[in-house]
Amino acid sequence: MRALATAVLLVAAGTCLAADFDVDALFEKWKQEDSRTLEGWRVLDDPTLIEKLGPLGATLIDGCTDYDQPGDLRVDYLLQIAYTRGIAGAPKDLDIARLYQWASDGLRRSDPYLRYREELSVTYSGDSFRVQLREQEGRSQTELWADIKALAEGGYPSAYLMLTQRVESRLTDEENSRQQRACLVLAAEGGCLPAMTWLGHQLVRGGAIERDKAGGLDWLGKAADASYWPALQELARFYAYPNGQEPNLAKCRDYLTRAAEAGDKWAMHELAVLPGVEFDRLTFGELYDSYVEHWAVPTESKDGNGRTILTTPPNPVLVVCSGAGELLKPMVEPPEDSGLSEDEIAHARTMYGECLLRGVGGVSADPELGIHWLNQVARTDKYPAASLLYAEARLERGDEAGRKVAVLYLCDAVKAGFRPALRLQCQITFSRLGGFYGDLNLGVRAVPVLDWDEAIQQLEKLAEAGDETSAKLLARQSTPLRPTWLPWLEATAKSGDGPSALRLFDYYSESEHADSDKAAWALRIAARDLETCDDAAARQAALDRADDIRRCAELAAQLDEAIARDCSPAAFLTSHPWIAGLAQRAATRRADLGLYGICLMKGHGIARDYSAARLYLTDEAGEALSSYFLAQMMEQGLGAEPDRRGAIWVYEAVAEAGAVYAMHRLGELKREDKQDAKANEWFKKAAEGGCLPSMVELAKVYHDGTGIDKDADKANEWAKKAADAGNEAAKKLLEEWKS
Repeated sequence: MRALATAVLLVAAGTCLAADFDVDALFEKWKQEDSRTLEGWRVLDDPTLIEKLGPLGATLIDGCTDYDQPGDLRVDYLLQIAYTRGIAGAPKDLDIARLYQWASDGLRRSDPYLRYREELSVTYSGDSFRVQLREQEGRSQTELWADIKALAEGGYPSAYLMLTQRVESRLTDEENSRQQRACLVLAAEGGCLPAMTWLGHQLVRGGAIERDKAGGLDWLGKAADASYWPALQELARFYAYPNGQEPNLAKCRDYLTRAAEAGDKWAMHELAVLPGVEFDRLTFGELYDSYVEHWAVPTESKDGNGRTILTTPPNPVLVVCSGAGELLKPMVEPPEDSGLSEDEIAHARTMYGECLLRGVGGVSADPELGIHWLNQVARTDKYPAASLLYAEARLERGDEAGRKVAVLYLCDAVKAGFRPALRLQCQITFSRLGGFYGDLNLGVRAVPVLDWDEAIQQLEKLAEAGDETSAKLLARQSTPLRPTWLPWLEATAKSGDGPSALRLFDYYSESEHADSDKAAWALRIAARDLETCDDAAARQAALDRADDIRRCAELAAQLDEAIARDCSPAAFLTSHPWIAGLAQRAATRRADLGLYGICLMKGHGIARDYSAARLYLTDEAGEALSSYFLAQMMEQGLGAEPDRRGAIWVYEAVAEAGAVYAMHRLGELKREDKQDAKANEWFKKAAEGGCLPSMVELAKVYHDGTGIDKDADKANEWAKKAADAGNEAAKKLLEEWKS
């Protein structure tokens, strides 16, 4: 009773705290944020809110499968959002969300903002907005627009966005358009981010609205300052290099980076293919140097016979420079008085050959002509870039004669020390393709096949010499990160390479290298790279939930202690009414599955689900507490047919592990089976382990001589021990025995 009284006091204290909570302020904050961004749920992203909102919401009954009566309707509405999204400390549970939705139905009908907000949808796809307002039954158009106008004038700017959908039959098309534009401006002036973005989009591009580039950029900039990703996308498209309205590589990269940090995967993709420099401003020599520097990393593909080979994707310099072909073509067969050097002609033929081979640089694909020009350069044995491209082109065809020629030219590029060829040599090892590239009997001109360590060492030498691509390749290998790699990976991470950043995060998260600032910096970079964003999100989730997992483990230990003491979870669960969300978040990380299973079994803060509870408890069956509750489900037939024999077997295994609550239950079951001596053995073991109900039972059997010799002293000793620990049943026994 003392434990229960403590629990009641704790719950009462929580109720007082909830009563002091300013629901008006939170609900108004939600409405204002939702009207501004249409993402009002973000103000609920606080895991402690459930403890403040829960006691004020509807009273859930029958294992959270129904509700008794509504609470504060505003709280019920917010709890519906919380349980739908799994935020505010609530578990994600659509069944409970539906209960709170029903409980707050009266508020929906009476609050104009809620009534119309739920009928509004705004979608952004590519570079277009779509605003849609579904019709409401039982209301005339006049009433509908009058209510929405009153909302707009009452300080909810998204209502003006709704009014952009109004079409009045008494007005001409031009008059309706003018009225809609005015509403869009009012919505933007009121701070509605979707409206700012859509208005900025129209002003920058012109068409329906007279073009006003400066005004449009101003609106887009204001929305972008609030990290609204559609606005960041719009600005990135405006400054896109080289095909935007006003190409500006630096600004384009900045807006793409910010959109990627906001989780926009389109921006991540665009960042991955964004060039490092504005190639159209380079001299021919600088263009070729950049062409070699940005040589793409080969990827696995199939040759003409379906065999796996490594092929270099189109060079990003030629992909971005849509006029490269036009620039290079006159240099491929220049007149004698052109003044071009032999090297310049060879470099032009190499790049033009790739344009033809891959269909880039504004040139239509013509592989035969491309191979011709690459061969013209490669056979001089002076230009390894052409040798490598020619080798790959011949390998792609898949014929044996072409394969032999290809390996010869590939060998020439490797021996020339051409960095892309040396990297390819390493990738042959990493992709385990040595048999394909190295099994030809070509004598000294065969491509040397490196073992794994040799390949790593070769990349290390290239990275040490400043080759950033080699550092990126190192980051993608399973070899443990070496301290000498740190400066190389930090450089590639700064340039936005996600795998490098992820390796750095893992390194700086290890206890022997712990550096929280560097780890956080690396994780931010990994999160905006399309290649690693999902892995980065998983690691961030692990960080975010580390406290949840720790707290969940503490609660599980407290529950274990409470049951060991009282053989009942009631007092613990009463004093911790809102742990289901915490338990669910920990369970998603495969930690403390048992506590979540117990919540599902009891319908404690989440809809009761016996099938799911069994799964979670079974997964955590190595833990005594989970096994104990699983045995209870087996014994009681919860979620399956009763299995008393199987339950006893599980109880025995848990008891052998030292869990006194399982010992106590075995004592009760043995008594039911008329095995008093065996029952007393279990009660004695549990009592000696500190189990109060077993102390009481042991006192009774000594007092009554049930399956054991009567012993009044021992009976009083055990009863007094339990009573001194606060057990009310023991106190009652002692009073009875006195009389």
